[in-house]
Amino acid sequence: MKCSQSILATNTSKGMTTVVESKKQEMESQSKDEKDLIQQFERRELPHDLIIEMILTRLPIKSILRFKSVSKLWYSTLCSSLFAFAHLKFPNPSPTESLLIRNGKRFQIMSYENGEIDLVNVEVDFDVGDENMDLVGTCNGLVCLGSSSGRLSIIWNPITRKFHKYWDFEISNSFTSRCLVYWGFGYVSIVDDYKIVRVCKNMDNDSLTVHVCSIRLDTWRIIKNDAYDDTSHLRNPVFIRISGALVNETLYWGLPGTNFSFNLASEKLEAFPYLETSPSLSYVTTSDDEYVDKLLFVVNGCLSMYGTLVKGGDIITFMNILTIMKSPEVIEQMIVPKDLAKSMHHGGNLIGFTRSDKIFTQYMACLGVIDLTRQPLNITPLMDLERSGKSEIVNYCASLIPPNISVL
Repeated sequence: MKCSQSILATNTSKGMTTVVESKKQEMESQSKDEKDLIQQFERRELPHDLIIEMILTRLPIKSILRFKSVSKLWYSTLCSSLFAFAHLKFPNPSPTESLLIRNGKRFQIMSYENGEIDLVNVEVDFDVGDENMDLVGTCNGLVCLGSSSGRLSIIWNPITRKFHKYWDFEISNSFTSRCLVYWGFGYVSIVDDYKIVRVCKNMDNDSLTVHVCSIRLDTWRIIKNDAYDDTSHLRNPVFIRISGALVNETLYWGLPGTNFSFNLASEKLEAFPYLETSPSLSYVTTSDDEYVDKLLFVVNGCLSMYGTLVKGGDIITFMNILTIMKSPEVIEQMIVPKDLAKSMHHGGNLIGFTRSDKIFTQYMACLGVIDLTRQPLNITPLMDLERSGKSEIVNYCASLIPPNISVL
C-alpha cells in the first residue's frame, strides 16, 4: 500500500513538473519568436520600407512601442506621423474592448476581454489651471476634453502622451455667466480633418450658436444661423448629454422634446425624429406621449437612446425603453426592467461597444456591463468608481495619431 502511495505521489509530482516545464517552454518559445522576428528585421532580409508597410503597420500598439528600441532608424520611423496614419488604416483584429476612465483625478485605460479586466494608469502631462475640464469623447485614439467655460479644449493621445491645447479667447470672451456650453468631437474624412464642436446657449436671450474648430487649421469659426433650415425649434433647449454621440461623422444630442444632429462635413444642425417612434413595441406613440431623461449613446456602431417614455392619455404610465437605430428604417426597442431602470436613474450613464452586444454602464458609483443578448437585462458589476460627478467614461481605441495634425 505504501509502495502504491509512493508511486502515485511520484507520478503526481512528475505530472506537476511536466505542466510547469511546459508553461516555461511556452513562454520561452514566445520570447524566442519575438527575438527571432527582430533579428530577421535587423538582418534586412526584407527591405525596410516593406517591413514597415506590410508588417509593422499591422501590429498592435504594444508591440510597436517595444519595437521602438530596436534601432535609431526604427525609432524615428515608428515615431513619425506618416507611420501613425498608415497604422490607423489597419484596424487591430483583437476582440479586446477598452474604455478610457477618468476616475477622480486619475486617468485609466481599461481592457475587458472574456470577463477579465486589465487597468492601466495613464500619466497626464498637461496643466489646465483653473479650468474645469469635461471628458468630451474620443476618435481614432485621440481624446478631447473641453472646459465648462468654453475657453479651452485639449486634444490628447494617452498612448504617446502628446497633447495640444486649443484656446479661444476671441469668441469665448463674449460668453456670459449664464451661457451653457456643450461639446462634440469627430473626424471628417472628406477633408481629412478633426473638428471640435462647441454648442452655446445664452440663457438671457435663448439664442443658440455653434462654433467649430479645425484641428488642421487650429482656428475657431462661428457657424451662421442661415445654415439651419429652421431655428424656431431651438428656443429653450435643455441638453441632457454634455457631449455629442458620434456616429458616421455626425454628432447627436438628446433633448426633452426632440433630438438634434450636427453633420461635421456639411456643418448643419438639424432635428431628427427617428428615435421617437416605437414600431417594435405593442403600442404606437401619440402626440400626448413624451420622452424624458433621454441619453444618446453608441452601441455596435449604431445610434441608441435610453429614456423614459411618459405615456399620456387617460392613464399616465412610465416605461423605460432602450432604443437601437440600425438605420432610419430599422429600429429595435426593448423595455428595461424596473430594477435596472432604478439603478440607471441614480446617476446612470450608458457607454456602448462597437464590437459586441454588451454595453458598459456607469451607475451610482460603479461600472458594470449589460449583455443585450440575455433577457431580462441585468447589470454585472465590474469596478468601483468615484462618486457621481467625479468619474467619466468613454470608449477608447488606441492609436499613434498626433494631437496636432497641422504640423504635417
